[in-house]
Amino acid sequence: MVELFKGVFMVRRDVFFIFVIGVVLFTVGLPCEFIGFQTRFAVLAKEMVVNGPSLFPTVYNVPYADYSSAATLPIYYLSKVFGEVSPFTAILPTAIVSALVLVFTYLIGATYSRKWGLLGVLFCVMTLIFVGESRGVSMDMYVTLAVVVCFYIVHSAKLTGRKVRLGFIPLVMVAGYAFRGTHGLVLPALVVGCYFLWEREY
Repeated sequence: MVELFKGVFMVRRDVFFIFVIGVVLFTVGLPCEFIGFQTRFAVLAKEMVVNGPSLFPTVYNVPYADYSSAATLPIYYLSKVFGEVSPFTAILPTAIVSALVLVFTYLIGATYSRKWGLLGVLFCVMTLIFVGESRGVSMDMYVTLAVVVCFYIVHSAKLTGRKVRLGFIPLVMVAGYAFRGTHGLVLPALVVGCYFLWEREY
């Protein structure tokens, strides 16, 4: 019983530090101005600050239907808190999402051992594309989070026998769709389907 409690405590402690270090890593030393693709979301967020939230963000008061407002709303609310739309307020939501990707990557590995969980996290933060996307405004990180969370749900449900967890999968897929459209729905569904095929649970 003591060993079990100690193991749970260590996992929770690791999760906390991985999340905090991830957010710091992805937000320290950001540029003072918007660069490249980020300028699109700066415009969307600035218009939302002026006009208020809507189903789709707008550009010059015309709905910009490439994205729903789900991706712009976190930037909007953070900008309201900090008083302006800045690279920090625009990138912080992506940084938080990326830190959660690290957390769930750790949890997947930790179902086998703490070492595998930490190695999974190190593999992510030593990948140039992952860090680059995490330090910018990236809709793909929302899809990545949906995929990792869905995999964790099905995998942990298999290991623990708690099938009730599978009920969260549709909610994760709806959230993925809200943030990234069909990509946010199809990719998590594909991962879940492949997992069950691999486990021969037809």
